[in-house]
Amino acid sequence: MKFLVTSLICFLCLNLNAQDDVQKLLETARTFTRQGDYTNAVLVLNRAAALKPGDLTIEKDIAYNNGMDDFKRISHVPVFVANMDVGHGGTYGQPHGGEFAKLATAWYQWQLKGDKEAAKLFTGNKPGLAGNTNWKFEKKNMP
Repeated sequence: MKFLVTSLICFLCLNLNAQDDVQKLLETARTFTRQGDYTNAVLVLNRAAALKPGDLTIEKDIAYNNGMDDFKRISHVPVFVANMDVGHGGTYGQPHGGEFAKLATAWYQWQLKGDKEAAKLFTGNKPGLAGNTNWKFEKKNMP
């Protein structure tokens, strides 16, 4: 009986310590993200994911940082990235897909149909998207 109680206490201590480690790793990763250091954020998040497999918050943060790291590394083609702080599923669950669908549709109308009005959301020194404070965006090698 004494062995069982001791084992249980050790397990709980190790589990709490691992949770503290995951929290520290998440805080470190978010600091890297705020600094724009997506590569290191992903490295730290992968360590957190190893300690807490299947955690959707960690997985979401890994996906975001991988995407932003890709954007940062692309330098030879036009690229545009837009983010709205609504979670991984975006606004596609809203009627007609919400703001994400509007932006995606405008992109396709510009890229596939040459729609100059739709292009205004993405082009120029101050793209039309800049008028919507819900969106954060960056672009490179674009008009």
